[in-house]
Amino acid sequence: MPRVQLAHVPTDDFDDFRFPSPFHEQHQWPRFVNRDIIFGRSVDLEPLHHKYLNDMLVGYGWGRLMDLPEVVYPNLVRMFYTNVELKGRGERIVLKFYLKGKWYTLNRSMLASIFDIELGNQSAYFVSDSDLKDIADSMGDDMLNTIIETICVDRNTPGGHLDAVTPFECYILYFFETEVYLDLPYIIMKEIIRIREAANDSKALGFGAMLTKIFKVFDIDLEGEEIIPTKGPINSISVTSSKISEKIAARDRDRGNPRVAAVVAPPAPADPAPAPVLIPAQYAQFR
Repeated sequence: MPRVQLAHVPTDDFDDFRFPSPFHEQHQWPRFVNRDIIFGRSVDLEPLHHKYLNDMLVGYGWGRLMDLPEVVYPNLVRMFYTNVELKGRGERIVLKFYLKGKWYTLNRSMLASIFDIELGNQSAYFVSDSDLKDIADSMGDDMLNTIIETICVDRNTPGGHLDAVTPFECYILYFFETEVYLDLPYIIMKEIIRIREAANDSKALGFGAMLTKIFKVFDIDLEGEEIIPTKGPINSISVTSSKISEKIAARDRDRGNPRVAAVVAPPAPADPAPAPVLIPAQYAQFR
C-alpha cells in the first residue's frame, strides 16, 4: 500500500492544505501555476496492420502504457510539480510529493506496479546532445548513429515537427531495438525532477495522464477538481502518415529481428505461364 505521512501542524502563515511550507507557496507555486501540461495519449493501433509496434511494446513490458486515463487534473498536476522532490540515489531513489495536506512516497517498485511494467535492468539517464554523441562514439554502433540521424536530427529541422525527440529518447529507442530492458520507473522519476528543476519556467509539465492514475491509486480526493480530457489516441492513421512502421519493417526484413516477426506483405503472385501456341504441321518449317 502507498505510504502516507500526515502533514505538520497547521499554521496561519500559509495554506498548509496545498503547500508543505511558505517557501513552496511563495516561491515555487508561481513557477508552475501557468505552465502548459503534456497530457500523454493512449495508443490504439490495429494489431494486424501494425503488429510489429504492438508486439514490441508488449514484449518489452510496456504494453499497459498504451492504455492511459482519458482525463487530466491540471491543477493537481501543477501542484504535484510544485511540491515534488527526489530522495535517495541510484536504484533507491524515491519521489516524495505533497497534495491536499499529506505527504506521499513513491518508489520504483510502486511505480512499476501501478502501470504493470517491469523494472528492467538498465538504470540510465542523461539530457544533453553531447552525452548521446559521446556514448554513440564510444559504442561505435551503427544502429545508434542511424537512430540519431534519422529521428533526432530529422525531427528537429526548421519548419518540422515541434515535438522534437530528445537525445535520451533516441537512447531509449536504441535499447528498445537491442533488447536491453530499461528501468522505465527510474527514467520517469528522473524526468519528473528534471522538468521540475529546469531553469526555464515556461517548460511544459509532462506525464499528465500518468499522474491521473497515480492520484487515483493514492486515493487522492478528486472531487471538484478541474478536468480536461486528453486528445484522441495515437492510432493507425497517426503511424501510417509518418511512415514509421513501414521504415521499421523494411529494415527488420533486411537484418532480422529475433524479438518479433515484422509484418511482411505476401509476395505478389507470379504471372501465369503463357499458353502454348499450336502451329499446324504444314507451317512448322517456318518457325
